[in-house]
Amino acid sequence: MKKSITFLSIICLLAFSLSISAQTVRRCNNNPGIAGVNVYTTIQAAHDAAVAGDIVYVEPSTTNYGTLDCRKRLTIIGNGYFNSKNINNSFETRNSQISTLTFNNGSANSILTGIDQVGSVSINDINITITRCKLGSTFFGVSTNLVGGVNSRGNNGTITKCYMSGGVSGNNSTVINSQYGYNCLVSNCIIFSGSIINLTNSVISNNIYYRGGGSAFSSLFGCGVTNNILDARGSATVQEFVVGVINGSSVGNTISNNICLGQAATPSGNGNVNFGDETVTFLTSNPWTTWSTEDANFQLGVGSSAIGIGTGGTNAGAFGGSNPYILSGMPAYPIITSYLPSGVGNSTTPINVNVSVRGNN
Repeated sequence: MKKSITFLSIICLLAFSLSISAQTVRRCNNNPGIAGVNVYTTIQAAHDAAVAGDIVYVEPSTTNYGTLDCRKRLTIIGNGYFNSKNINNSFETRNSQISTLTFNNGSANSILTGIDQVGSVSINDINITITRCKLGSTFFGVSTNLVGGVNSRGNNGTITKCYMSGGVSGNNSTVINSQYGYNCLVSNCIIFSGSIINLTNSVISNNIYYRGGGSAFSSLFGCGVTNNILDARGSATVQEFVVGVINGSSVGNTISNNICLGQAATPSGNGNVNFGDETVTFLTSNPWTTWSTEDANFQLGVGSSAIGIGTGGTNAGAFGGSNPYILSGMPAYPIITSYLPSGVGNSTTPINVNVSVRGNN
């Protein structure tokens, strides 16, 4: 009874906050005893039943909702990750978790938010936005399906305020119609491993990045790389921040106001800082030791080397800039932070429920 009322309350809040009119809200829920109209037990089933423009709410569960081959314009919303770790989060500590994700031809302008994703994400259509999600590796690519005899490519994508265990990759071919990963944005993310490579005319800003070896950002063509924190403590040798070479030629990246911890790996000048003091940069001296379960430790510490070194005197890293990282990927709609029922009711005895709600921006 408690969970049924809880999920209904959340859906009501979601509908209110999104000002839903024509869209249909479809519930992805595999918890025992939850059934009804527009309720599906896998993310693929919810997708297959949806029409373009629908909203799919992936409700908290202890069980993964499977893989998704997305071929429709959808807004997919979960409840974030690390929900038992950070204060003032939802009282619901389970996550909305799905496996490998592919945005194929037909999914242009889709939005993914608040999802705890396991595996990899392939972005094979334009204008895909992924925000406030926990991700593996992300690839901009070419669709595996044709629409009207034409495939699509992953360009104009946005990856922002995400917590990532892998890198981001595209294809920066000098042939324009062969490019993907063109005109993209990767910002305010916390990235543990893997290179950011093969992007064209893109912006890579305000990220916190750890790379144990090799080049952190490479094969970038005409990109802006600004306000990032590169933690190079895991590398035994000096690693370059950006390898600016494609087919043996300079590629014209703008690299400014970045900070490298522990080593000298950023180009000199343009506000770049080397040998930042890693012991005070974050709330803990080495937040990477608990990166798989904690994101709050990546906030800047008192006296941090990253304070004020960004463009215009802003802070570098995921919590800096105009669109800062949100702890636990809390989605941008009201959440229930406490739920206190009086007990079990029946047809004659009502249940008194005290509910606290907090809005998210």
